[in-house]
Amino acid sequence: MKIYLASSSERRSALLTQIGLAHTVIKPHLREEPKEHELAHELAMRLAHEKALIAINKVKELGGIVIAADTVALFKGEIMGKPRSINGAAAMLEKLSGQKHEMITGFAIIDIASGKTIIDYEATTVEFRKLTEKEIKAYSKLNESRDAAGAYSIQKGAAKFVRRLEGEYTNVVGLPLGRITEILNEEFKL
Repeated sequence: MKIYLASSSERRSALLTQIGLAHTVIKPHLREEPKEHELAHELAMRLAHEKALIAINKVKELGGIVIAADTVALFKGEIMGKPRSINGAAAMLEKLSGQKHEMITGFAIIDIASGKTIIDYEATTVEFRKLTEKEIKAYSKLNESRDAAGAYSIQKGAAKFVRRLEGEYTNVVGLPLGRITEILNEEFKL
């Protein structure tokens, strides 16, 4: 069955490739803004679902399964998406320094032909060690800092910031492979 990944994230595509899941990437253009009083997991699931629907409109006559995801960081009730500037990235990293936070990835999996839809989320707790001011300044200037929720990419240079994880590592990267694979096998019989 044809698999489509509705994502602009090279990380998510690389994760699916890593587990041998052939797929076609469809880049959905979507404004990723929270609604008033929307919780972090609700935001992530809603955005994933909206991305999936955009992709389906582009390939509905071809059939297959669409996978979409969206990741946000949650720190003491504050939702952190991608920073908009170097200063924004530095501010996020300062908050996360020496603290625990959650990385929440909402995902949607839709069978185009049947309409079967599963929308859910996965949460992973990440604990950062205390970061130095020099580390924060240097890392916040990197593109990888401004292209990720919470201002860091765990699979790259920010790996050295992490003291402990509770949950699925690939969820922090942007796609909970264990959960996704389980759902594809059990619910979609792939």
